[in-house]
Amino acid sequence: MLEGPDQADQTSEAPVAFVHVMKCGGTSLRQALRAVAGDLPERVKRREVIEFARETDAARKWTAGLFGMDDRLAQDMLLCNALLLPTTRIAMGHVRYASELAPLTARVHFVTILRDPVERFVSLYRWRTYGDRPFVRFDGTIEDFLDQRAELAALEGARYVTVFRGGSRDRDRSVVDGVDDAVANLRRFSVVGALHDLGRFERELTEATGLPVVIGHRNENKAKPISLDSGTRRVIEEICAPSYEVYERVLAERGF
Repeated sequence: MLEGPDQADQTSEAPVAFVHVMKCGGTSLRQALRAVAGDLPERVKRREVIEFARETDAARKWTAGLFGMDDRLAQDMLLCNALLLPTTRIAMGHVRYASELAPLTARVHFVTILRDPVERFVSLYRWRTYGDRPFVRFDGTIEDFLDQRAELAALEGARYVTVFRGGSRDRDRSVVDGVDDAVANLRRFSVVGALHDLGRFERELTEATGLPVVIGHRNENKAKPISLDSGTRRVIEEICAPSYEVYERVLAERGF
């Protein structure tokens, strides 16, 4: 485990914050964490498991409106508040790492799982073609998606940067400028896993946090698999270049 300067006060029973990037195996981990929370010793089981999902949207919007702040900053503050509560053992969800809040959360075990960016991009596209969710549904080929949803595609291609670079007021910064910040922030994480080696992630997570996590269930994408021709793959690789730089640097530093 890499140890950054903010991890000196961490113990195995410090709060755990799982930063869940979509289509990186996080749903399976969240299920495993819920199961572990129910199996913890009684003195720990009384501490709360807090999930940042649609249920917290109302609180985020209310906080943003009350204090006149950006929605993402409001979510950052809610996450920080959850991690400072003495009853919190686990907080998890589609949140980002806000580096400006690091001094307040220095003893927290931040953890995440990364996935090959092209694999993640394709999985996300497939997820959007399945089911009846009108707010995410896309009917068309992946080439259509790249053409008709170019802005969304670019956002997803840089997702590792936007989630991990920190900074609530830097949305106008170049994504390329945020790569170094994302890599630096991920050094603060107690555990960074790779989807292709969940066994290692389980071991390192248990060692760092004391939570005997076993990711027995693998959440499967129900959409039809697709194959990419070489031209489409090159386009997606170019779109995902910022995330690839984060992914490759972080995994190399951690000895994958």
